[in-house]
Amino acid sequence: MKKLLKILLVLAAIAVVLVIAALITLKIMFPPEKLKAMAQSYAQQTLNREVTFSDVSLNLIGVTLDDFAISERGTFAANGTFAKADKAVVKIALKPLFKKRIEIGSVGLEGLDINVTKGQDGKFNFDDLIPASTQDTAAQTQDTTSTSSDFVLMAQRIYATNCNFFYKDLQSGMDASLTNVNLEITGFNLDTPFDVDLSFTTDYKDATGLAVTVPFQMALKANLAGMDMAKAQVTLSQLAMTYKNIKFNVQGSAKNFNAPVIDLTGKVSGVSNTALADILPGLPAFVLPDINFSASAEADLQNSTALLKLAKLSLSDSAVTVSGNAGWGGTTPTYNMNADINVNLQQVANMAEMLAGYSIGGSITGSLTATDKNNGQDVKGNIALNNLTVQYDIFTLSNLTGNIVIKSLADISSNTIKGKLNNEDFTTSFAYKDLSGVLDLVFNFDLAKLTLDKLPSFGSETTPADQQSSTALTPASGPETLFNLKTNINVGQITVPYFTTQGFTLTTDLQKASATMKNTNGTASFTLKEGAITDLDQFVRGNRIVKILLLPLTLVKKVSTALGVDIFPAQNAEDKGKIKISSASGTYVFTTGVMSVKETHFDSAVSNVLADGSINFRTEALNMSVSATVLNSKTPIVFKIGGTMTEPSGKLDVAKTTTSLVKNLLNGKLAGDAVSGTGSAAKAAVSKTADVGKNAVDVGTNAVKDTVNTATNVVKGIGSLFKSRKSDEK
Repeated sequence: MKKLLKILLVLAAIAVVLVIAALITLKIMFPPEKLKAMAQSYAQQTLNREVTFSDVSLNLIGVTLDDFAISERGTFAANGTFAKADKAVVKIALKPLFKKRIEIGSVGLEGLDINVTKGQDGKFNFDDLIPASTQDTAAQTQDTTSTSSDFVLMAQRIYATNCNFFYKDLQSGMDASLTNVNLEITGFNLDTPFDVDLSFTTDYKDATGLAVTVPFQMALKANLAGMDMAKAQVTLSQLAMTYKNIKFNVQGSAKNFNAPVIDLTGKVSGVSNTALADILPGLPAFVLPDINFSASAEADLQNSTALLKLAKLSLSDSAVTVSGNAGWGGTTPTYNMNADINVNLQQVANMAEMLAGYSIGGSITGSLTATDKNNGQDVKGNIALNNLTVQYDIFTLSNLTGNIVIKSLADISSNTIKGKLNNEDFTTSFAYKDLSGVLDLVFNFDLAKLTLDKLPSFGSETTPADQQSSTALTPASGPETLFNLKTNINVGQITVPYFTTQGFTLTTDLQKASATMKNTNGTASFTLKEGAITDLDQFVRGNRIVKILLLPLTLVKKVSTALGVDIFPAQNAEDKGKIKISSASGTYVFTTGVMSVKETHFDSAVSNVLADGSINFRTEALNMSVSATVLNSKTPIVFKIGGTMTEPSGKLDVAKTTTSLVKNLLNGKLAGDAVSGTGSAAKAAVSKTADVGKNAVDVGTNAVKDTVNTATNVVKGIGSLFKSRKSDEK
């Protein structure tokens, strides 16, 4: 045994002598200057670029290259530097070589800078450095990678310090870079775990002036399992990124690189509108609490599919969880996902300054499924409203409960939603469908009572057009949104500024309704119980629906005022200026933007108004006839209303007024005071002459003794109407 040991020692000594001899021979045969010249000549012939370095040293344990640089295509003087490094080092351990082990002591790059440019022609500045691969080369590469080797590759240290990578896109004007790159790999081994630490700062700038800087840090432990990718795994202990006040941290693991199994957890903090202002300017003020997330997924790379076992996003008491599968092997991605949501609305409202005044409360829960079918419209599920509370302007919704059914993003409905509006009970239901550009809406609403101290701000704001005419409908700019609208609205007692009623109903069945109503077809009807309008102009201003419903009444008031006829006389001084209504109803039929006014009346204790005719929303032209019966008169004064909605004009319809008056006289339906009322109104409206006034008043005050004499006097009075000047009719 001792003899064998002596032999081994002698052999080792001989080996050392041979190594030293080889090292001396290398030094003699390849001095630094000769080695440098050989390296430069080979590099320039291979790369077709200028290559410089200050020193190269070759020894038994490695190679060191100092101040290495490669020019851009051509020369340094002409085009500058493509890449440079302060030092490149490769050191190999000798002893493991005798055991068929390649063990690298260290591999390092110090001060490496690489400049990549994409030119205006779309070509990169490194294209000429990459030779075209041949099929033989590809086959050889395939054979090499698939053949096992007895050699074991190890490295005690692989590092890069103070490296920089710059990218410039001359086509788009975009600049990007990774600066201060530092990489440290310790204990690298193909068979056992090793540690990796990486840090750098990324900078991005585009032609619009957007500039983003994000520091990045990562630490992980990897195990390549002898290059058996099915057994390889990575454990991520830290991945951290920072952008202004936003911090992103994630940890997790990945196993089986052939069919990766990934588990991640992490947190995002510091998200706010100010932090995102450079990327997303104009966002409303908000500050999000810490966002926690987790995900577990499996991928089948061979079949281009992935299974998302569970992904969860939570902040405070709100959470969204998602599961499902996805594929990317076809022409378009496929997916089938399920989601559960639980959102605390009060906490969400606290995050956004713009929601602070809305007193939002309650929660939303539900489940949804989504697939790639129907161009992404295939979303189904149910959403539950749980005691929602929200305050908007002068309206307060509370105790809102119900379910919303989503059959697709183009088909959403709810059978029943209950709650309180300003502390009064209401129930509602709705259905929404998108019918290829026309929105189909069904809306039912029942409210016990409505009391408002002021009109909503969005309804009371006026525009110059509103100030000039409360009846004008502002035309919409650009393509109009079209609606099919079915409504059934019932409201009990209403007390709001300028208007009161004991009850109101509205029913519509309209097709292609819009802001301008130019293409509308269908019907609309309303009823009003006893009430009063204290200021008609203010009440209809800014409210399109009210404008349309009360348009006949608005036009009558405007025309009668111009004619000097008080259609709505006050019974006492306290009621002066009010329009008191005992009942009212209206039915409107729309035909391609033309609204026919049918069976529309406004009745009160002092006057009755009945309107018919048409309003053309395409041209705004008016063609209406309005009869008004004042006080106790049973004979109406009839007005013709023409012009437009913005500029209506009217005059007394003498023929119809006369015919009605004579007809009632002959039928014995008029008393003296009735004739007096009618005659006085006619006088004020048309002639304003002493003769008309005298004849009309005399008819009433003389209390004619019989019908024939009464008719004679009335006809005389009416006859003078036909003698009135045209200026009196305006």
